[in-house]
Amino acid sequence: MRTLLRPAAFPILTALVVVLASPAPAARAAEAFDWSKWEHLPVYHNGRIMPINTYADEAVGVVCGRTSPTLRLKGAVSETEFNSPELASAKTLFPEDQPRKFRDSELVLSWILEPAKWENVPFLIAEHDELRSEILDVPVTNEAGEHLKFVSPAQVAASAGFAERLDEMRNKQIEARSKGERFAFTGVDAKADELFRAYALFRQFQDLGQGGSLNDGVRRQLATPLKEMIASWQKIEPSLGLFLEMGKDTGLGKAVTQANEALLKMGEVYEQPTPSLAEFEAQVVAFRAAAESISRGTAALQQRITSSPPPDWEEDRRKQLEDAMGGLARDTRRLAQQAALVAESLHKNDQSLRVVPALNAQALEKDRDTEDQSQPWLDLKTLVFGSSTALTAYPQGEVQAVRSAFTKLASVFPERVGRPNDFNVALNGFADSLARLGYAIEPLRDKLPIKGRDEDMIRYTAYPAEGYTATEVRYAKQNPFQYSWIVSLLATCCFVVYLIGLRWKWLFWTGVAILAAGLGWASYGFAMRVMITGWAPVTNMYETVIYVPFVVSLLGVWFLLLPMNWRGLQDAWRMTAVPGTWEATPLEKEQAELFAPSTWQWASLVLLLPRIALSVVVFAMLAVLPYAAGGRTVINLLPNVDAGATFPDGNDLLTWFVGWCVLAPTVWYVPRVILAALVSVVMIPLTLKQAGAQQAMDQVYARWPFGLAATAVAFLGACTASFADIPGEDIEPLQPVLRDNFWLLIHVLTIVASYAAGALAWGLGTIALFYYLFGKYREPTSTALSATHRPAGGETVARAVRYRAPAECDALAGYVYKSIQVAVVLLAAGTILGALWADVAWGRFWGWDPKEVWALISFLVYLAILHGRYAGMFGNFGLVVGSALGASAIVMSWYGVNFVLGVGLHSYGFGSGGQLEVFGAMMAYWLALVLPAAVRYRLKTSEHGRFPPPTNAGAARNEAELVSSTRD
Repeated sequence: MRTLLRPAAFPILTALVVVLASPAPAARAAEAFDWSKWEHLPVYHNGRIMPINTYADEAVGVVCGRTSPTLRLKGAVSETEFNSPELASAKTLFPEDQPRKFRDSELVLSWILEPAKWENVPFLIAEHDELRSEILDVPVTNEAGEHLKFVSPAQVAASAGFAERLDEMRNKQIEARSKGERFAFTGVDAKADELFRAYALFRQFQDLGQGGSLNDGVRRQLATPLKEMIASWQKIEPSLGLFLEMGKDTGLGKAVTQANEALLKMGEVYEQPTPSLAEFEAQVVAFRAAAESISRGTAALQQRITSSPPPDWEEDRRKQLEDAMGGLARDTRRLAQQAALVAESLHKNDQSLRVVPALNAQALEKDRDTEDQSQPWLDLKTLVFGSSTALTAYPQGEVQAVRSAFTKLASVFPERVGRPNDFNVALNGFADSLARLGYAIEPLRDKLPIKGRDEDMIRYTAYPAEGYTATEVRYAKQNPFQYSWIVSLLATCCFVVYLIGLRWKWLFWTGVAILAAGLGWASYGFAMRVMITGWAPVTNMYETVIYVPFVVSLLGVWFLLLPMNWRGLQDAWRMTAVPGTWEATPLEKEQAELFAPSTWQWASLVLLLPRIALSVVVFAMLAVLPYAAGGRTVINLLPNVDAGATFPDGNDLLTWFVGWCVLAPTVWYVPRVILAALVSVVMIPLTLKQAGAQQAMDQVYARWPFGLAATAVAFLGACTASFADIPGEDIEPLQPVLRDNFWLLIHVLTIVASYAAGALAWGLGTIALFYYLFGKYREPTSTALSATHRPAGGETVARAVRYRAPAECDALAGYVYKSIQVAVVLLAAGTILGALWADVAWGRFWGWDPKEVWALISFLVYLAILHGRYAGMFGNFGLVVGSALGASAIVMSWYGVNFVLGVGLHSYGFGSGGQLEVFGAMMAYWLALVLPAAVRYRLKTSEHGRFPPPTNAGAARNEAELVSSTRD
């Protein structure tokens, strides 16, 4: 092996991988089209402001089954179809009849502005053979035998079999829901549903670029809201007749008359053979204005009756009228909301491009109806094709500029290949006109008559400043986590090659450098996600999956390099001790040689002042200063008393007690940790210089299992994030229960970090299992069994054994033990912090929610493993198997509760699918590795009952053996 792989070969191999992974020169060539302003254009979608680049990525992923798809016409249709007149316009999309990789933002704009070209182009995702052959009745392969992946909208529209299958699927769905059963399409039905959603979404984009008539698509959009609005009007019309009797010229009488007239004319227009959208919209706007006037009038009457009823009225009569007016006021308010929804439905669809803030007061109310679907941003179709009455309140000059820019873009876009400069001017002009309108609308939103202003919503939905979307566009283009598995794989290869015999130090440090570079790149990716969302990057399943490899790598580097840093960290910790307390332990020999005792004393006294100052700051942040609305502090100094109660209940007392148990050590130790970290920057180099770096370096090389385990586990996690269908990769608004950045940061980061520590222990345990299964067992001996994980207990001679486990297993067991210790500490802290957050979010400290239960189970499993090994109930092999058992508990807590059980208050993390793969992999691991390793270990070793506790001498001997075995 040494003769086959030279030191120079690895850098060459690495460079080759980088070159192969880089885009081809043609793909890097500068394009003639300038898409930057269009891709950075802010839109409001799925409850948040995002760049249209993100919006397009999501949409194209649904329609084509992948982002940035490579599409073709020649080879995707038969030769006869390719030469037909119907495809003449479509061929302009594919210069020289060659396959073409499309930009997502271009595809969306093309679907809006030139949908006719796409009618016969296969681009809708349909890869399933049975779906193509038996349902759609289209070819599975082309004339060259290549498997086809897409179908055209025309093929879907013409397929009677597909329509029939959809009807069957919907009937199954309705039947399951009527029984209260959870339902999900499977097999070919799932693929058919995927195709239907792709087809429907394309049709919605097609509708965005069309206006003028009340076509079938608009009628479908109007059906439900229009029916509900008319039903509400029919319900309250008899009660409103009272206002007509008071006089048609009065405020409410006039509004009722206007509503009646508008509704009648609306029906007349709707029944015309070719109804005009503009005429229908004018009546909808008139009805909406009348409904809002009626709503305001009835609310004012209700207030007048409640606040100053006639003095001669009896109490029963007054109460009866108050109730009647209250109900009427609620009904008229609901009518006004439904009228607004009908007005929006004229131009919107589920995929509406909402491009500027809307002058919609209902959407900005703090106590808005949860069923109110009013939107805070205006959609593109209303802006471009809506009637003048619908946009009366908007800045007319800017609105006309947008319409003119859209018309110009629509005329230039189909000819963009031959007119790139004109296209760039038109596209940039359209984006600029939308921005000018967005900024012009903002002052008008401040003047809206909003009942109970939701200031957070108003700020959140304001038109963003220039450059707001730049980070998200950069994140989407760089996609920092998509190929992070390559970095982990390269680092893993370095440590594997180092392990199998090529003990080159440069190879070891190359692995460390790649691991560190991967950490830096992941940190950059997390920083961008935080900048985009404003939240800690662990809000959904995808973010936790990418966070765990990051923490595993971080722990791997920490344990790997610990021998170089440990003395310096110990000295920094001793220097920050409070003089005269238990912290000021006697100086060790090396410490006394480094500095005189008086120097240590003075340094501790000097550092005591900033430590006290930091303690005051930490105490104030946790127990004095409010961190959220309502003046609530993180930790209550006194027990909380529920509203309406005189004394705190058991939950309040428990929360208060646990809060103090968290507050006291935090105030005492966090400042010391901060100062020790700062002092260690100086102490680590000094201690290395004092002791010499060679011994520390030898110990670092001996710790290669940490590097191998960390990179291998990180590789597995990164592959899962890159290739598995995990919910949450697309950035989405945070659910209300999670909108607490403090608790989100300290609880979720801590609990997920415990998963990473458990994963590292599992990785180290897996290496040990390979040694137990394939390693060379040592000759029999009667010396004491020992391990490196506990400096306690006396040495006890073990019973004679036939063979001893491979030497590497002792040190590996020690590493597993240390990793499990970290997991236990983090699990305990995360579970306690989660309980405190639960009291804030749900009003109770502990409720036996499935997520809480499995967090507790995971903690107890790891605690039992540590206790069992410490007490000698089992030996190193039992500890290694325990690491796999603990990892299984974590999988259930992390994945099983969310994706299998699917119940509890932690519903924001729920998903579905993958059970076979996850639990199948776990079962295969136990059957293929743990069980065979256990059999071989059992056959090789004797029965010896309880294991004696390990010793310092044994620990040092095992470490020395491993150091010796890893030297060049």
